[in-house]
Amino acid sequence: FCFPIFKHLFRRMMGYENWKTKYPHDPSNNGLKYLHLYSMKEVTIMMTSPEWTKAIFVRNPKDRFLSAYLDKVKNKDGMYV
Repeated sequence: FCFPIFKHLFRRMMGYENWKTKYPHDPSNNGLKYLHLYSMKEVTIMMTSPEWTKAIFVRNPKDRFLSAYLDKVKNKDGMYV
């Protein structure tokens, strides 16, 4: 899940002073709660209750491909190809 900008946003919304951490993807240090940490009963309630707001984030596949190409090929002198 998730792109660094969203993890930074979630951490900021949760009130972390150091919300713009350098390593937002490290679950042991980022302070975010993940769905697998909840029981199946709690997950079912979260996913079905009208009291919870649900959201989906969709990225353009062309943008993702270009981003991966620039990051892994162009900016790294082709070392991943």
